Amino acid sequence: MSANESKTDKLAFVHGHPSYIAADFHYEPHAHPYNELVLVQQGRFRTRVAGQDFVAQRGDVLLYLAGTVHEEWVECNAPVLVWACAFRWNGFQQDEPILRRDSHGHIQELLAQIHLLKKTSGAYICLRILTKIVE
Repeated sequence: MSANESKTDKLAFVHGHPSYIAADFHYEPHAHPYNELVLVQQGRFRTRVAGQDFVAQRGDVLLYLAGTVHEEWVECNAPVLVWACAFRWNGFQQDEPILRRDSHGHIQELLAQIHLLKKTSGAYICLRILTKIVE
């Protein structure tokens, strides 16, 4: 990276939206050509990455780097509500943790702003908000 490039120059917003996942739903192993950030708002969401299981619940964030094969399913016979955000960025380390905690609710607030503004303000505003998440 040159001295004139910022850390987020190659950041690209793909999509962001809330999602309802029905009780006992199972996503077969899959991968995406973009990074995927999933914030759990309600319920318990299990994921398996490279043979390791993680259980996310309210306030937890899952981060799948582009190309990461992951399998997900809903636990406890209750639906899961999530915010999902897809984006391209090559600034992550390969050993980034899969499971994180949004302990102060900042990521949830920023994802909600992306969803609200994506139709009215376009990708540029979404990109500015996404920059706050990855920095």
